[in-house]
Amino acid sequence: MAKSRLDIEEWVPPPAFDDLDKYSHIWVLFVFHKNTNTSTLLKSSTDRGVTFPAKVHPPRLHGKSTGLFATRTPHRPSPIGLSVVKLEEVHAWGKKRYLVVSNTDIVDGSPILDIKPYLPSFDRIENVIVPQWVMNEASLREVRFSDESLQELERLQDHFIYYKTSEEMKAVLTQVLSADVSKRSNRRVSEFEFDCLSVLFSMQENTIMVEHIVLTMSLTQTKEKGREHKDVVVNKIREAVDNYKYIYVLQFDNMRTNAFKELRSQLADSRFFLGKNRVMQVALGRTPEEEYRDNLSKLGEALGGNCTLFFTNKPKEEVLQFFKEYKSLDFARAGFKATENFVIPKGEMPFPHSMMEEFKKLRLPVELKNGIIHMRE
Repeated sequence: MAKSRLDIEEWVPPPAFDDLDKYSHIWVLFVFHKNTNTSTLLKSSTDRGVTFPAKVHPPRLHGKSTGLFATRTPHRPSPIGLSVVKLEEVHAWGKKRYLVVSNTDIVDGSPILDIKPYLPSFDRIENVIVPQWVMNEASLREVRFSDESLQELERLQDHFIYYKTSEEMKAVLTQVLSADVSKRSNRRVSEFEFDCLSVLFSMQENTIMVEHIVLTMSLTQTKEKGREHKDVVVNKIREAVDNYKYIYVLQFDNMRTNAFKELRSQLADSRFFLGKNRVMQVALGRTPEEEYRDNLSKLGEALGGNCTLFFTNKPKEEVLQFFKEYKSLDFARAGFKATENFVIPKGEMPFPHSMMEEFKKLRLPVELKNGIIHMRE
């Protein structure tokens, strides 16, 4: 059963969660921040007012369409979502505060507005009527795992956050991937994050093949930061030393998560280690006497600032050529200086109305017309 974590903001008082653990299920009110209809509502205006796509194609209708309000599609005029989930754990006190839930249908990163206990005496309804297509069984895809992904799953089970064994994790990943309804090109590698893992998979006709599984978060943050876990990290790095021909130290600044995921996807047959430099130096050996293999202490001296260990079997020329040609374009972060001058034209701007205050802080001559930001002269 797939589990999720709902993080609690610091300003929420811990006593507000007293006795919540006495309930087995809760309602979660959230914002579906990836709602594609939001931008449509802001930009699309007719004589009848603001409009949005009225028809959708539910998977169980097999290509046929029906009215948006007759479905549970998350792409709605309003991004507000409501879901009932099973409450597994309550951690309302301490430095890190969160709830562990299961059976969720909420996208990672969705803002949570409120939670309420599920009360069967009020929330359960008898004699419910629904269309026949809703009762149809969902067509699940077959999921297979490559030999490499099974070996990686076995090696990484010490890092799992919510699951204990590789078999349990495999079963949950199968459950998640089999219900994937998105359209994907054959053989193209896709990626999603789950627990502490990044799962790389491809579509082969109507079968999903899990190609590789890698650790997606910092090795020093997956579990307790005690001596035992550091020993695990050291052993994993040394294991990579034995399994790959070449090791590189890659330095980076302002690395975006999506950019790193794209990079790792293109180098799926290689391996990255992100962690504390000191722990990685211990794994390599800080002195000639301590080094795990000859000259690794010299490599450890290069570990400084924001960097990662990159293990690969690709020859030096191919690696250098790859990073020379590799580019990942993204929006600049606030505070960055523009590398060239540009002019914002007068008229409608392709930004959500929530950006209005930010533009005003920058003293830009903007105004709001029918929910759309416009640049004045």
